[in-house]
Amino acid sequence: PERIGLVLETGKPFEAQVRDHGGAYYLLRLLPYQREGSVQGVVLTLVDISTLRAAEGRIEQLSLVVENSTEMQSIFSRDGRVTYGNRSFNRAFGGDDEERMVSFMDIYRGWSREAFLDLFDECHADGGRTLEAVATLASGETIDIEIRLTPVVFEGEELMYAHGSDVTSRKSVERQLLLRDRAIAASTNGIV
Repeated sequence: PERIGLVLETGKPFEAQVRDHGGAYYLLRLLPYQREGSVQGVVLTLVDISTLRAAEGRIEQLSLVVENSTEMQSIFSRDGRVTYGNRSFNRAFGGDDEERMVSFMDIYRGWSREAFLDLFDECHADGGRTLEAVATLASGETIDIEIRLTPVVFEGEELMYAHGSDVTSRKSVERQLLLRDRAIAASTNGIV
């Protein structure tokens, strides 16, 4: 009643999200009804937005999962620029979405622009890729990384989602096992 009186008095519309006793969400709109230049009444509309609210909640949950993941997650544009990096990515490679000037080629050693474009196109053609690379951290240190690439299209723009895992420890163990296997194969009697 108070809001209706305000709309009648000022002629300015009012909009709010409200919830009923059953838990459903509605968009409440109070619009001035004008006739012959003056406000004659108020038109009240309720639009059920429960599905929209549930979708917004789900998006918020997924956003929290991605942003707080311990895995390095990022999105690359076709020219190799990083357009999004989660907290783990930003800690590893520096910056945030506003100040970052880093590209795929800056992070992953040995990738030329042409090789990146080929990878980008293959990823979009084939539905994704998994690869291993050496990444240079903001500190200058290098790590072995496994990258799972997924093609995405957002607002008509082709992008590439990258999910990176530090596999430095695993690669170290693999190198040790390879050395051990070579030593065994080179020995005459199989005992080192």
